[in-house]
Amino acid sequence: MEVSALNQRQIFVTKRSTLELKALSYFDETKNSASLIEYVVAVLVKNAIVVGDYSLFLYDLIRELYLSAEPNAAMRTYMPYFQNYFSKKEWNGIINRLFKSKTNYFQNSKAARDSYAQLMKPTTARELLEEEKNRKVNIESIFEDENGKRHRWVLSDVDPLKDKKDFGPILEILTTLSIFEDNGTRKFTKLVKSKRVFSEDEDLVVEEPKPKKTKTKKAQQKSAHMPSVQSKKTNGKQISKASLPTDIDPRSLSKQDIEELARAVIPKDANLKDYYFDVTDPETGEVSKVQLDGEKIGSNTEADSMESIQKKTKQSKSAQKAAVAPTEKTKSKTSTLASVSKEAEKPIAAAEEETPVHEPVKPIGRLIGFFSRNKTKEKNTIDY
Repeated sequence: MEVSALNQRQIFVTKRSTLELKALSYFDETKNSASLIEYVVAVLVKNAIVVGDYSLFLYDLIRELYLSAEPNAAMRTYMPYFQNYFSKKEWNGIINRLFKSKTNYFQNSKAARDSYAQLMKPTTARELLEEEKNRKVNIESIFEDENGKRHRWVLSDVDPLKDKKDFGPILEILTTLSIFEDNGTRKFTKLVKSKRVFSEDEDLVVEEPKPKKTKTKKAQQKSAHMPSVQSKKTNGKQISKASLPTDIDPRSLSKQDIEELARAVIPKDANLKDYYFDVTDPETGEVSKVQLDGEKIGSNTEADSMESIQKKTKQSKSAQKAAVAPTEKTKSKTSTLASVSKEAEKPIAAAEEETPVHEPVKPIGRLIGFFSRNKTKEKNTIDY
């Protein structure tokens, strides 16, 4: 697999630890010492400008290359930039290994030696820039590529206290590098101009935090009376269960509450007139069918409408007690409120086996669900 060369963004933006790993990986795969030397020179340019520390970048590998690797043009050209990587004795040995003589070394390294002093000037330590911490400092430079086309180059985290006359010689080093290309065209061949840009964020008017929205008492009461719905598939049919607070008896709800409850569990665009409830009396087990608008549909008892259900519930304390705590006679029975799907011939949800259910008329609504309250349950439920 071909290893990608390091690009301009990686070298000038990536953090030191990550950049070192990428550079080492590149060299391990390619063994291209010439390109690696140029990558390190670019990093040293960055080190001379920014506040972050990139000094002695790839220290061990650079020492290994200059002390034992096969010499090449890049090693000779950029050798002066690495003088602080070696002792004086080692340095003289490297000169003798890479050049025919010291005179030859001085002749071939003049440009690099002239820039070395600027490259080695330390930048301001970050801990000494406490007063500058709110200021962002960038360098914006214009370079020409080898075709004479100009392009803009920006470097961030620049030392705000560095003497401005030091920047020119350092930036000129980039024009000697061949590693930065765009479709085979060298990008840095001539430095046109450069400027240091200071920007500072200062809050003049601070936005007041918005108060958190709280539910009104009416909204909280309404929310407390609405069911939470859970769905699952059983025997190929979608069954949903909606839980109500334990202090709510579905048989005592108003017509408006019933409609709101139905809206919470039936399809959003459904017509309420297409739905009805099967109402099972908890004491007698008799079932009647009631539309949501309160009209009678084939009723088997006198409980013909929502209004009559509510009236009967309020008048009969025993019925209320039976709904909360069933007697021995009705322990196995469940008070239910259910509907039948349009496609079914028999109720899908009904009371338990001991509850007598009369033959229903042909259903006209889709399945909504049934309310149930049982001594063994903590909540009223509606299944559909």
